[in-house]
Amino acid sequence: MNAPADLHGLLPAERHETHVVLNQASPGIGQNALSGDAVLKAAILREVPWAVDRCTDLGALVGDERIREL
Repeated sequence: MNAPADLHGLLPAERHETHVVLNQASPGIGQNALSGDAVLKAAILREVPWAVDRCTDLGALVGDERIREL
């Protein structure tokens, strides 16, 4: 079993640091979520072709940095 960590002497922010995460995808800022997903785009074109323009606009919002920050 692991020994308990000695948290005395650490700053409050350091107490919650565990490790650096390297296996996560980038946030996708600046990308259109619809344009980057071939399966989703094909499904929308097949099932609701009238909504392609709306979905493209929504995909652009998903990748907008200001929207993601909100």
